[in-house]
Amino acid sequence: MLINSFKLVTANAERMQALQLHRVYECPKDAFCTFRGLPQFPGIVRRRGPDCEEIVLERPDSDKVANALETLLTELNTQQTRMLSTGPSLVFRLTDVNISHSPI
Repeated sequence: MLINSFKLVTANAERMQALQLHRVYECPKDAFCTFRGLPQFPGIVRRRGPDCEEIVLERPDSDKVANALETLLTELNTQQTRMLSTGPSLVFRLTDVNISHSPI
């Protein structure tokens, strides 16, 4: 039952985020499948401070997806998202694939 509870919570969270993306993506036919592909984008996670983690995702090739994702990530950043509600704060951003980042 515990595993099923985790699956249900994850599915509900994914659905809520997909609905937010749909609001800014404005293409009902593929908003959910586009959102499901987002976790597969290449990127890195790095410490930004003692209580902050930065998630840097490569910018998608599609301008429409990239613009919708940028809007969604901006909204997430203004909500001051935290990992597991009490963990470090999370900051999201997109980066151009041609820009290299030095590890921290």
